[in-house]
Amino acid sequence: MAMKRPAYEEWTMERYRAAVANLLRLRSAYLLVILIAWAAVGILFWSDDSWTFSTSLWWTTSPGFWWVPIAWCSSFPMLLIAGWGYFVGSPRTLLFMPLAPARGKSSDVVFTLLTLGSAPSTVANSVASVCYWTSQHPEVSFRTNIWVVVEEKGYLAHKAQFDAIEGARIVIVPLDFETTKGTGKKARAHYYATQERRAAFPDLEHTWVYHHDDETALGEDAIFGIDEFVRVHAGERAIGYGVILYDQCFSWRPSQVQELTRTSNDLSSLTFIDRHDNAVGMYHGSHSLIRADIEDDFGWDIGPGTISEDLLLDIGAHRLGATFYALHGFAHEQAALTVRDQLKQRRRWIQEALGVYGGEELPLSRRVVAVYSYGVWFMSGATIPLMFASLWFHIGSLVAGTLFGFIWASMLTSYHRSWMLHRAYVDHRWTASAVTWGIVGALADGFAPWYAVFTRRPKHFEVVAKDAPHV
Repeated sequence: MAMKRPAYEEWTMERYRAAVANLLRLRSAYLLVILIAWAAVGILFWSDDSWTFSTSLWWTTSPGFWWVPIAWCSSFPMLLIAGWGYFVGSPRTLLFMPLAPARGKSSDVVFTLLTLGSAPSTVANSVASVCYWTSQHPEVSFRTNIWVVVEEKGYLAHKAQFDAIEGARIVIVPLDFETTKGTGKKARAHYYATQERRAAFPDLEHTWVYHHDDETALGEDAIFGIDEFVRVHAGERAIGYGVILYDQCFSWRPSQVQELTRTSNDLSSLTFIDRHDNAVGMYHGSHSLIRADIEDDFGWDIGPGTISEDLLLDIGAHRLGATFYALHGFAHEQAALTVRDQLKQRRRWIQEALGVYGGEELPLSRRVVAVYSYGVWFMSGATIPLMFASLWFHIGSLVAGTLFGFIWASMLTSYHRSWMLHRAYVDHRWTASAVTWGIVGALADGFAPWYAVFTRRPKHFEVVAKDAPHV
């Protein structure tokens, strides 16, 4: 019986172009849906006397719920920005520039995969995807170097499996390794890898570091995107972030459906990435490409405790005068397998990000946007059920009604936009059960900020299980 081909071998440039073309063709349809919903819900609130909504002072009838429409409608600016990013910026974010064939190898790209060592089969799949597509295209303008940076404890626990990985250098972070400032966790591994990389590639202006996680696998389009980036931005102190799909091991779990929103966030945020005064913010711990001298200047020795090293790198790179651009091509990752792991993952993000934003010196515009974004996230879990309660208590207004229509349509089209990209890579269809599980995942995400506030994260690093079979 013939063995099934690895999924990454099917991630061709043709499939990428087809997915992008299908998504961009839908912009007019999405806009029409949003406009119809905006008008229809506003008319319902305004003209149907049976609903008996107050059109002005809604708090006069039910004082305890006056804030519900305001809180719900607070997400309007965020969705407006996201819509602008998709409708206006997505072609620039997704479409490749035509380039002439490379003349020789002009730079080195060090694919740096950091891992605790608990998921060796996932790491092997990611390395194999890079090896496969770079071997298919020896004409790219960079020399390929793949490093698996693994903690010594994890390496020793799975030594045979890591030693069997072909095409990569295994860099082992010693158990007793310490930085000057006592940096721990992932930043410590980054610091060690940087020291090793500096010795191996001293020409920092012609060396690029591509960061990816255990499960970050690449297709043909990502390799072309990296090649395009190092050619176009040669000579610049540049950083690139790209769009991530969560299609690996996709099976309609609630956490996987909710992860579609992260792809939609990439589509909108990347529109603003090359603005010098970008207040929206955009950072990835994976599927990011950075010139080596920026990483060296940043240093990674950021002190003990924090695990928001990707956010701190983004802030530090802005201070160092780096330029930011969209990195074309998708990376393919896995969502958390369970809602429990989804909550733990979000808790880690929220607790660490709030600590960084509270302690770092940032431009006022970015701080305001960050506070607003997290504020909306905190309110989302409470406002959805209370919004329905407000219908019972007859609280509303023409303004709130029209915004309800925009918000619901924007949210649903956001899920669908992301799904249109994922659909090209997975053999699944929307069903009633899929929608139900999606609602469960969305409610879990709405609850996540409160979970982060009222629960404590263990002192050790929480590993979100993703070492599932690859198909």
